[in-house]
Amino acid sequence: MIPKGGFAAAADVAILHGNPERADFLARVLRGAGHRVTTIAEGFGAVSNLVAADPDLMVVSRSFAEPSLRAVLTESRASWAVEVPILLVVGREDVSGSFETDEIIREPVDPKELAFRVSAMLKSGAERRQLERKLTEISGIYRVFWPFSLAGGAEGLYGQIAHQAAELMRARKALVLLYDPDRREMLAQPPGHGFTRAQAQVRYPVDGEARALWNFRTNGPLLSDHAETDFRLLPGALSVLDLHSLLVVPVTRGPQILGLLLVADRAPNHSFGEEDLALLQAFAGQAGVAIENQRLHENLQHANALLKEYDRLKSEFVAMVAHDFRKPLTAIRGFAELVLESPELSPDTRREFMGTIIRETDALASLAEDTLLISRIETGELGFEFAEVELGPVLLECMPLGLAEHSILLDMPPEPMRIVAAAYRRRQVASNLIGNAVKYSP
Repeated sequence: MIPKGGFAAAADVAILHGNPERADFLARVLRGAGHRVTTIAEGFGAVSNLVAADPDLMVVSRSFAEPSLRAVLTESRASWAVEVPILLVVGREDVSGSFETDEIIREPVDPKELAFRVSAMLKSGAERRQLERKLTEISGIYRVFWPFSLAGGAEGLYGQIAHQAAELMRARKALVLLYDPDRREMLAQPPGHGFTRAQAQVRYPVDGEARALWNFRTNGPLLSDHAETDFRLLPGALSVLDLHSLLVVPVTRGPQILGLLLVADRAPNHSFGEEDLALLQAFAGQAGVAIENQRLHENLQHANALLKEYDRLKSEFVAMVAHDFRKPLTAIRGFAELVLESPELSPDTRREFMGTIIRETDALASLAEDTLLISRIETGELGFEFAEVELGPVLLECMPLGLAEHSILLDMPPEPMRIVAAAYRRRQVASNLIGNAVKYSP
């Protein structure tokens, strides 16, 4: 016998009927169809006998009354690991009322119909349980995807998805393709499974000829047993990938198509079917979650890197402002002391010194305004407005006066020297360069 959850022509069937003659008739029909049948009699021990029979399917009648059919089924089901399907036999004497069942057949029962219905229910139940097992596998695969989506990097994640998809579908090849909105193409994501590195970088357009053939947004999944001659696909991409049997499903997050998941080339004489399509779609749903997690993780890392860069710029900016504050303060104090302590200064010299104090005061005010830019640095909005300016007047403004230990020679060509600079910052840059040259020259 094939284990529970699989399907075989011969299965274990339990019959619960209040009429022994009808129960015997149903048993003979099903035994004739090759099934092993256990008839459960009413009375004490019905539950234990049914549990011991451990059937793949139950044929029941509401005429089974001692104990009540509902009580027997409820207690027995609590002992089984899987849900056992029920075929309810409805007779003329049955009272009305709802009853939880999978299928209904009416008496007098036609033997051929009974055999067919039981066989179909067994097959359907086996396929359902197989799909449930596969979905459980997919859930486990998603738990494997999670660390890859966060720590394994994009390539590690795409390789893991392709490998797991190939194993799940018993295919020799698998590949993840992601949609690039700028190129309007599906771009394969290396390394894939069963492909060379060059093959795993193929591109598949979504516009033009490709859109006229097969559009995954409007046409959905694609199943092809002869991909190399399938008129719905672009032959160029298929020849690069060397595909034969093919199954492709969209990878989505809500209404958005993130890309495609492709599996191809099963063993000879084995093709993909509708069950494979449903299974791969469920798998692609989990893959879409993992891909989206990986993208969000990358975006978060990028945002953290930007925040660190903004913090570094802010620290440098604060240090620069603190340095720049000292120079105008020193100049203002120095020239103010000269004016105060040297009454013999000529009016022209006094006017020159006071002009310097005024310029340095203006520079100090500008530096004070610079501190307001820190908030713009934190939000990434700091920028400069560049324009063409003449350098000579800027250098003249920055020449320090009253130096006791240094002399400065300013040698400029006769023609104007024009540069592209931020108008507000050009004087600050030149002043810092000249000031540092003076400060650090013997």
